[in-house]
Order: sequence, then structure tokens, then C-alpha cells
Amino acid sequence: MRSAPQSFFIKEKSVSPLFLGMSQYKGETSEIYDLAKMHVIDQMYLKKMDWQPIDHFFNSVGKNNLSNQDKLCTYTIESLDEKILNAKETCGKYFKLYYLSGIMTGLFFIVILF
Repeated sequence: MRSAPQSFFIKEKSVSPLFLGMSQYKGETSEIYDLAKMHVIDQMYLKKMDWQPIDHFFNSVGKNNLSNQDKLCTYTIESLDEKILNAKETCGKYFKLYYLSGIMTGLFFIVILF
């Protein structure tokens, strides 16, 4: 039996639960965003620094003229791309360390048990 799309987004640790939460409220964009963020912040892996461009975007969207909103979207995309790149670099830097640590720990337990 297939699950509902909402259950997929709730299981994912991404921004998707935030958007799903925002769809449940009515009102001004920044107020909806703040309410939804309050309910999903503990379910997500984002750090305080990761929230900054998203916070800035939702608190400013719809309050400026077209050119400023275009600049805001461009800034948000560039900022998020930079954060994704930094996350990938960090992952690449420590992946081998964690991978080898896991293998060594597993071998250590095998040697102790036998």
C-alpha cells in the first residue's frame, strides 16, 4: 500500500516539513513561516546559521518591489548554494575518518567476542 505524500515529507529531514507546516496556516507570509518553523525546528538538522537565509527570505518576500524581490531570490539561492557546498566539503573531509572508525570498532568487537 502506498503512503501519502505527506508521510514522505514528514520522514525527510529537509526543508520539506517546513513547507508542509506552512500549508496549514493562513495569514501573512512571515507570520505563517514563524508558526511553521516553531513546530518543525526540532525535527530538522539545520543549525542556527543554516536558518538565516531562509529566515531573511520569508521575512522579506512580498514586502518589496519586483527588482528587490528578484535580488532577494538571487541572494537566497546563492547563500543556500554556498551552504550546500560547505556541507559537501565537510562531509568529504570527515567521511573517511568516520568510515574507518566504524570498521575499526566493528573489528575490535569481533576480536573481543571471539
